[in-house]
Formats: sequence, structure tokens, C-alpha cells
Amino acid sequence: MKDESTIGADYLFDGDSCILEDVCITMTDGKIKHIGKGKRKAKIVLESAVILPGLVNAHTHFELSGLRAQEESADFVEWLYRMRLKIDKTSLEDLSRASREGIREAIRSGTTAVVEHTNTGASIEPITDSPVRSVIALEVVGYDSSQIEKKKEWILSNIKRIGKTEMRRIGLAPHSAYRASTELLRFSAELAKRNDLLISIHTSETLEEVEFFKKGTGRLPALLKQFGASLDSIKGNFKTPIEFLDSLGLVNNRSLLIHCNYPEKSDISLIKSRGAAVVYCPRSHSFFKHFTHPFEILLEHKIPVVFGTDSLASTPSLSILDELKFVKKNRPYISAQRLFSLATKTAAQLIFGKEFGILKENAPADFCAIKLPEKCRSDNVLETALSNESEVVLTAVSAKILFFYNSPYRSA
Repeated sequence: MKDESTIGADYLFDGDSCILEDVCITMTDGKIKHIGKGKRKAKIVLESAVILPGLVNAHTHFELSGLRAQEESADFVEWLYRMRLKIDKTSLEDLSRASREGIREAIRSGTTAVVEHTNTGASIEPITDSPVRSVIALEVVGYDSSQIEKKKEWILSNIKRIGKTEMRRIGLAPHSAYRASTELLRFSAELAKRNDLLISIHTSETLEEVEFFKKGTGRLPALLKQFGASLDSIKGNFKTPIEFLDSLGLVNNRSLLIHCNYPEKSDISLIKSRGAAVVYCPRSHSFFKHFTHPFEILLEHKIPVVFGTDSLASTPSLSILDELKFVKKNRPYISAQRLFSLATKTAAQLIFGKEFGILKENAPADFCAIKLPEKCRSDNVLETALSNESEVVLTAVSAKILFFYNSPYRSA
């Protein structure tokens, strides 16, 4: 008989629409064997807590975890230039060390799965060593011929080296429509299609980006020329960045469109028709003082919207729970149940498959638990879980506890 483990709590949210009371979860071989009544039957009992599917961080840059933002807000174009200089001055060892710290912080925050963008490769080993489910999205940047060939070799060698496992997938992350040559963008689209890889790409992030693609003007061209960009083939030739990416085959049902702060009506129709999803990074969005994100408009058009933190260079923590609290504070009319469903079931199934993101028998035992600051009714559990005082007290992946109160997972 296989070893069984049990955890009990006052409440359980399955990730969809069901909230159970006084529950005991029995797990074996990394999966949920049974969900029943009676929290006192469990070996571990969580008082005043709700268990829910693990939170999914759909957009991170763990290797930037050592470059924490020092200001409360920033101008994006100036920030991008400063970040380029900081990264160039930081050793791979320091970026790798920062990645491990970032992963630990995410785990303490209830994260069980991530999509990690790596530009330098410094976060690859920390991610593969970690117990979280992950998509390692290899970032694609470069303009001149020597950069292009080196980047292609780097991508292909890392795809071969990393491999695909039960816990780990590979994705491609063309940084954006303006940070890689058209040749590299086409290469990414073709490679992703051949190998069924997730595509994760920043797009329509700033008004400067939209202006550049529509008119060929603005502040972005001068900055990109400093990065060595050849811009004549793209500036002012397409209506929007999203239409440009679509023309290269980068907008489809395996695409995560990061930020998407300024889509036009035609973009929204295009995203929906292609079956792509959008990743909203609420506090990073606020950090750059963008206009109101079209979060609700996208949802009204049946476009999947999931959440990411972005990096610590533009957000104060790597906690998806904190992102949800921020959204709830600023849009109190959106139900907590919907927010948690998007951050768990929608994200997990979109990125990892239909068996993930929901707590039921035979599903992977990936979950977290949130301590509730006060007693509440079952119909108010999730609203209470988004109060200022709530906190994650347990994180588990494949039934293995990675964080429990003040005993966090530590990587080797």
C-alpha cells in the first residue's frame, strides 16, 4: 500500500465554484485520493484556513530578483534603459543566486507553478532544481546577424539540455515585437509550432510601443537604436504591435500576451479569434502609471486573462495573492471567486493541461492554504481570503509540502 498523507481545514475551494466545509484531503502518489468530511481526521489540521489550488504566476523574471525597484513608480522607457545597464553589470552567479531567492519567495506566497522568462539563462538551473511546476520561457532578443545566429544556437542548445518532464516544460519568449529582429520572431514562431511550445511575449505594453508601430515616431526608436536595432522594416508599417506579431504567426492558442495594456478594438477581436490569452500584472502596471487595464473588457469578450507578478524590478513582491488583493482593492465589484479561479484553474489548465488547477479526486495535489484573519461564513470565505490580514501558511506540489508556516522549502 502506498503511503498516504492527509491535511484538514475549515474550508476548501476547488478552483471552480464549490466551497466545502470541514474537509480532509487524502493524498497518495502525488495525487488527491479522496476529499471528505472531518478535518480532525487529518494528520495536519489547519485552523481558520481555506485550502485552494496552487496559485499560478504566469509571468516572472526570477533572475531580476536582485534588482528590486528603489522607487514607487517609473517611466517605462527610462526604466528599460536603466535595467539594460544593470543586467549587463550583474554577474551570472549573482543573477542565479537572485533567482533562487525569488523562487523561495514565490513558494512562500502559495505559488505552485510559474512561467519564467530567462534572458541570460541564469534562472534555468534554479528552476530545474526547484519543486515547482514550470515553463522555462527562453527569451529571444537580438538584431544584427551575429546576435541572431548566437541566439538561435542558444535557444536550440537549451531546448535540448533542459528537456521536458512531468514538472517542467519549455517555452519561447520573443521579448517583444521591437526587441528582436523579424528573422528571430519568425524563427520563434516556426520553432514553437514544430515543437508545440508555449509562446510568451510582451505586447502593447506602452503607448510608446503602439505609437512606434502605427506611426514610426515617439521615444522608443532612439532607445532601440542604442540597443543596435534596425527599425526600418517595422516602424509605421502595421496598425498595432499585435497585428504585426500575428502576421508572423505569434498570436495563437499557445500564446500568452504579456501586459496587453493598450489593445485596440481590432486587437481584441484578433486575440479572441486566435484563441490567445492575456497575462495581467496588476502592480507592475500600476508601477509604470499606465491607464486602466482592459481586464474586464477582455473577460467580457471571453478572452482568458491570468495573472503574473513580473519581476521585483517593478513590483514589491512575487506573490500572486498580493496581486489579487490589489485588484480586489481597486475593483471591489469583481468577485473573489472569479479572481481565484483565474489565478488557479484558468491559468493552470491553460498552461499545463486540463488535469491541473482544480482540487478533485485523481487530480495532482498542487495546492496552498490561506490563513483567514477572522471567522467567516462559507459564502464569504474567498472575500475574507483577500483581506489585508490574510496570509499563505502552506504550499504543496504533488502532495509534497514545500512551505508550512515558518518552515520554507530550501533549495540545495
